[in-house]
Amino acid sequence: MSNTGQLRLTEDVDLISATTINGLLYGIALSLFFLCVQSLYPQLKAPHLQRQAIFILGYTSAVMICGFVYLALFTQITQLAYIDHNTSPGELHGYEQLLYGQPIGVVLSVFNTMVDALTLGTQLWCLWVVYHATQYEIIIMVLPVLLYLVGVDLQLLLLQYPNLVSQIYSFLGSQVFIGVMNIAFQLAFTLLVTLLVIGRLLLIHRHHIKLMGATNISKLYMSIVTMFIESYALESAWVLASLISYIMGGIASLDFFSNCNVAIEMIAYFLVIYRVSTGRAQSKDARQQVTRSLEFNYSTGYTTQTSVLGTAT
Repeated sequence: MSNTGQLRLTEDVDLISATTINGLLYGIALSLFFLCVQSLYPQLKAPHLQRQAIFILGYTSAVMICGFVYLALFTQITQLAYIDHNTSPGELHGYEQLLYGQPIGVVLSVFNTMVDALTLGTQLWCLWVVYHATQYEIIIMVLPVLLYLVGVDLQLLLLQYPNLVSQIYSFLGSQVFIGVMNIAFQLAFTLLVTLLVIGRLLLIHRHHIKLMGATNISKLYMSIVTMFIESYALESAWVLASLISYIMGGIASLDFFSNCNVAIEMIAYFLVIYRVSTGRAQSKDARQQVTRSLEFNYSTGYTTQTSVLGTAT
């Protein structure tokens, strides 16, 4: 395929993914957000759950607001490139990349960083809850925390020095390079945290089976494992596809996956919150116990020995 044909293909894929596909995914995220609000609202009336419900509602709303602003700015950049300045077919994608260095692109990157920090921060907190009060707590948390900080700092570096990376990797462009680096760290972080959480729960499940045999609580652990796998499998697969697209040199496919990455992060986050708040990650009899163990800061009456995610072996 000629260079012009490749550019046109890249522009077509970029436009479709930035508008139609992104809009569809954000519609799914918005629906999940309203479901989360609906499921958390009754907890506001329960005195022992009120504080944690307010916290999760506020946190979830912050994720949704940041995602909405990101979508609005991203749509504006697409409009500027493909509608307002649609005078040079085959060069629109390059013009769009230039907009990321302008104020609108900087603000876009700020909200992208905020969504990443909020959604990945939730995974980090879940990991801490699982390993809290164990002898391996500090050791386990070191690498995930470093990956989290590096991933966020990569985006902050671009905000402070927008031309730094492009001077070193001018043939790639700052946004492409920093985006790929962020994808790599995000994938490593999500996979590592998910595997550590699942591994811990499986060990607890095995220990429980040896001591007490198969019970509702042992089934509870497997339900939580299933929840984590189902919720973060889509995000991990999407980020991995982005990374493979870059390695294979497919700019069009890289744009497709990268354009929708924020929406996928939000969907994975809302799935976890919704499943926990509705008790769908566990059996009906253990619903309240799992909800308390995943609400992130609950401390009225449950110790780490009785909390599902904080159980110490």
